[in-house]
Amino acid sequence: MVVPHSDEKKLQNITSVPYGDLRIEFRSQVVELRKRLVNNVLTKKIFNENINGEFLAKMLTQWISDINEGVIPNMEN
Repeated sequence: MVVPHSDEKKLQNITSVPYGDLRIEFRSQVVELRKRLVNNVLTKKIFNENINGEFLAKMLTQWISDINEGVIPNMEN
């Protein structure tokens, strides 16, 4: 990928640079990378269920609850 900005000072604090101020070539490459990731990454599954944000949040909430109660989380259920 190309360097996101030509200004060295802005590169040093790139997270504060608005997306629209980044080089057009970089933004185009970011769009292409996102497309490739979405189209080529396989969905991970646990217990035959697709892992999404909601599933992961429920699983982590249960594990944290178990740990807070002094129970060792069962990673199988």
